[in-house]
Amino acid sequence: MENAIAALRMGAVDFLQKPVEIAELVAAIRRALDLSVQKRRAATLLDDPLALLRLLDGLRMDRKRVLPRVAGGDAAWEMLLDLAMAQAAGRQVSVSALCAGAGTSTTTALRRLEALEQEGLVERHPDPEDRRRVWLQLTHKGGASVRQAGRRFAETLRALI
Repeated sequence: MENAIAALRMGAVDFLQKPVEIAELVAAIRRALDLSVQKRRAATLLDDPLALLRLLDGLRMDRKRVLPRVAGGDAAWEMLLDLAMAQAAGRQVSVSALCAGAGTSTTTALRRLEALEQEGLVERHPDPEDRRRVWLQLTHKGGASVRQAGRRFAETLRALI
C-alpha cells in the first residue's frame, strides 16, 4: 500500500497488483493515454497565444449569447458575477458595495444596475435594520443566466482540454 501511494504521488496514473488481468491492464493503459492526450492538449493551448485568444473570444461570445440584452457589457457581467459569488458564499451585497466593485464610476454602475433590474436579473431589498442601505440579490432568472454561462464556459474548456 505504501508503494502504491508513493507511486501515485510521483505521478503514476494507476497501480496494478499481480496477477494482472488483461482487461484491467488495457483499461489502465487507456486511462494513461487519455491523460497524456489531455495534458498535451492543455500544454498546446497554454503555449499558443492565438488559441488562448480564440478561447477568450469564444467565451465572450458565449456570455453575449446567454445575456444578449443586458446593457453595460463587462461591467454588468462583473456585477452579476459578484452577486452570484456573494450569494454562493452566503453574503449580502449592498448597492454601494456592488457599485464600488464594478470598476467604473458610481453613476455608470448605477445605470448598469438599473439595466440588470429591468431585465429581471437583479432585485433590491431594503435593509430593515438600516434604512439607508439596500441589499441586492440575483433573481431566479439572474442566477440561472450566470449558471448557464458557467456551464458553457466549462463545456468550452472541456472541449479544448
